[in-house]
Amino acid sequence: MRYLTRLKPLGPFFFGGEITFGEAENKNYLVRSNLFPQQTTILGMLRKKLLIQEGYLKVTDKGEILDIGGKQKIESLIGPKSFDIRETEQGFGVIKRISPVFLCKVDPSSKEMQLFNIAPKDLGMKFKKSSGRSMLNKGSKDFVPFMEGYKSKKVLVDLFIKAGTDERIKVDEIFLPAEKIGITKGKGEVQEEKAFYKQTAYRLINGFEFVCIVEIDSKPNMKGGFVFMGADKSAFIMTVEDYEKSFEDTFSIGPDNGRIVLLSDAYVEENIYEYCYFAMTGTVTFRNIKSSTGNYRLTKEKKKHTFLKRGSVLYPNDRSKVITKMQKPHLQKIGYNIFN
Repeated sequence: MRYLTRLKPLGPFFFGGEITFGEAENKNYLVRSNLFPQQTTILGMLRKKLLIQEGYLKVTDKGEILDIGGKQKIESLIGPKSFDIRETEQGFGVIKRISPVFLCKVDPSSKEMQLFNIAPKDLGMKFKKSSGRSMLNKGSKDFVPFMEGYKSKKVLVDLFIKAGTDERIKVDEIFLPAEKIGITKGKGEVQEEKAFYKQTAYRLINGFEFVCIVEIDSKPNMKGGFVFMGADKSAFIMTVEDYEKSFEDTFSIGPDNGRIVLLSDAYVEENIYEYCYFAMTGTVTFRNIKSSTGNYRLTKEKKKHTFLKRGSVLYPNDRSKVITKMQKPHLQKIGYNIFN
């Protein structure tokens, strides 16, 4: 079964990254939410929702109670472990595939739904090789890269594009910052002199929701309801409906042998640029948080990984090698490394 799973925030949301208030190497008193939840956050939310839905996890006033005796059935439902980037052969029970998170806008009167994903970074531009020589990717090139349509005095901003159209919308027309400023109290309610903090969460403008396509076995049927995600356990209303198209069909931008567009964040080896003429990319850090049915304690991986951001564009000089490096089935299963 394939489901369109909508997540409507009930207030400001905060999706954490590497910069935190916590006791860590990246501790900071100025923190800003990511715009999107990590795919691993969506996977964790879905696994927990299924446990509650099927009666293996009960939420009470005193906390959450897990049916320890049902370990075998739990593993068949959600898999034995949470996602681990190092394990290439993982299963998550009835959850077979999760698409990258994207956005939808729902008309309040007609209930018509419009779907949006991040636009390619080179939207409105065209890559050309100008005469001359340049140093790129640790080597000399017999051309100078030139982006036709690029204006140096105009700041490049992330855009979202409506599926099947050329309609565009800016990030700040969808995401509104919600700032929280305060003072951390010390012992005995004494204010710490250097403990001021500023946290920037976000709201979605009315009508917009997060959405992803989830494929699961025919049973159990997914149900909607309240779910919680993010560092501050932000609340969302989850709505589930049958959906026929795949993510790739929904946001297909047509074949283009001259470039590769990342439709999701992607984990690749650092030397991928050696196989590209040019690239327009951004990066985001990722660190795995893990648990298992044998040990429900959450542990954070020590190693930090760098992903290329969704919307990044690669211009390959060896397309097959770039695609080989991008093809990572265990990541694609949960919505990373999806490209066109």
